[in-house]
Amino acid sequence: MPTSLEAVVARARALYARGHSRAEVIRAVLGADFIGYDLQELRAGRSTAIGFHEEVPPPGTECEVLGPSLLHVLGEMVADNLRIQRAQATVWENIRYGTPEVYVARAAEMVRRVEDLRRRADHPVV
Repeated sequence: MPTSLEAVVARARALYARGHSRAEVIRAVLGADFIGYDLQELRAGRSTAIGFHEEVPPPGTECEVLGPSLLHVLGEMVADNLRIQRAQATVWENIRYGTPEVYVARAAEMVRRVEDLRRRADHPVV
């Protein structure tokens, strides 16, 4: 999956040029989930995060409300990932053939980083 904005745009343009549909481009570029802001909510002063999972909805369909902010949703996602990594680290096959402790450590670091972002958002330096 592309990691920089330039890479995302380049990949999307290449897929469109090859005749892929909007849904195929979104899935290929973003994966199975999409998270963003509802512009009407932003105009009203709220940072409500919306999105969809798996299937790209048809144009005009309202997206699901995922949480009160992107940081809130991201926090839930990284916490879920940490729980998954910890559970997978106890599976014998992963212990025997993989390096699950590395994945747990990376997931825990992501949780710490998102928590730091949330703290800074809650107490901005003026």
